[in-house]
This record gives sequence, C-alpha cells and structure tokens, in this order.
Amino acid sequence: MQMSQIQQRVGALCFSLGGVQYLLAEWVSAAGWHSPAYSYSQNYISDLGIPLRSPLHSIMNGGFALEGGCFLLPAAYCFPCLMAQDDGCFCSVDCFTAQAA
Repeated sequence: MQMSQIQQRVGALCFSLGGVQYLLAEWVSAAGWHSPAYSYSQNYISDLGIPLRSPLHSIMNGGFALEGGCFLLPAAYCFPCLMAQDDGCFCSVDCFTAQAA
C-alpha cells in the first residue's frame, strides 16, 4: 500500500511539531523554577513534571502527552504501509530507524 502525499505531509508535520512543542514546553517549565533554579546538568527532565517540585508542571506534562499524540498519528498512518507484504515502505522505515540509533 502506497502512502498518499497528504499522509506523508501530515506525518512529517506531526513529527516536527511534536519535537518543537516538547522543547518549548521544557524551556517554559524550566524557566518557571526560581529557587533553586532548574539546571539542565543537575536535574532530571522528569523533575519538570512533578507537581510538588515544578511550579509549571502542567505545561511539561501536557507537553509529554501532546508529543506522544504527535508521534502516534504518523505511526497510525504508517501502519497499513508496514503491513503490506510487497511494498518497499517497511525497508525505508527500517533503514531510518537504523540510522537514528
């Protein structure tokens, strides 16, 4: 099964927006820490989502959830393509995954 050009564009847009909004949510949540200030080298990223530790925890937790949704939608678009037996899409996704690792 061949993916349509619209599906490819929606998938690429979702992947891009997922990453950008995650970085933005992280930056905003880290900026909300005042005493002590959030340190990228000393604190874990999950500290930004803890309600008792992070004043802007809802932004970070929302960012985590939105990123998951932005990655799930392209995966749903790719699923029919991955299930096709005689299509080269699986090979291209597999090569992309191998290069990212």
